[in-house]
Amino acid sequence: MDSGSARGLALVSGLFIVAQLAGACATGVTDTDIGEDDDGAPSGPTGAGGAASSTGVGRMPTSASQSGSGGAGTTTATTGGMGGATTGTTAATTTTTTATTTTTTATTTTTTGGCTPVDVVSDGGYELGLNTPAWTLTSTNFGTPICDVAGCGTGGGTGPRSGTFWAWFGGEPFYSETATTSQTFVIPNGSMATLEFWLEIPVCDSILDTFEVTMDNTIIYAATGGDAACGNVGYQLKTINVSAYADGGQHTLMFRGDTSALFLSATNFMVDDVSLTACQ
Repeated sequence: MDSGSARGLALVSGLFIVAQLAGACATGVTDTDIGEDDDGAPSGPTGAGGAASSTGVGRMPTSASQSGSGGAGTTTATTGGMGGATTGTTAATTTTTTATTTTTTATTTTTTGGCTPVDVVSDGGYELGLNTPAWTLTSTNFGTPICDVAGCGTGGGTGPRSGTFWAWFGGEPFYSETATTSQTFVIPNGSMATLEFWLEIPVCDSILDTFEVTMDNTIIYAATGGDAACGNVGYQLKTINVSAYADGGQHTLMFRGDTSALFLSATNFMVDDVSLTACQ
């Protein structure tokens, strides 16, 4: 073979080798990882679907399927008296509580004007326990709005103003909550009748949360989650003249709280030591 033919053969061989190398490089290219998990599903930011935390102070226990007037079903979050949310499916647990019965004796005092004041409210301090028979009780999530510290915590507040029990309206940072305590009694016919109760609002979530006191379905006192008392620990005395109802007839007093957990926190309206004094 002459030198020209040898150079031509070498050139062809070189081109063939270059072509093979180019093919190998082409088949060796891999896709850049664009966020797929091992199973091929696109992955999102860590925690994007996690449970929202609550900065408010929720009530214990938190099982939303406790007996009540329309429970919220199985809940996927657990809150503590002072803590945030813990993700996980929580099965409903039924707890039987035996209330300790305390007999309260009302005291009447005769005034020089011939009026004998009498408190017509029975068990105004809710001391007959979680299911006190003196009151008609409802709660969407908790079965009863009546609390003691061992069963409910304090919700960032005082707990009971006196005794062991009090009424807690709200306390649910994940679901809407409606709770009521109501009682029907006779107000003697006279010139004077005064309703007194103690109210504490240590935590507020939204101005849309409301607390109302009604007599025969007429609002005689109201507060909201935007009240000036929000965030203040300590009970305040509320005094309302209800002499218009002192007619010798039956009347129904109701305390009602409606909270929505709009910002995934709790609004807590606490009530204790209710009395309605009238002349007999």
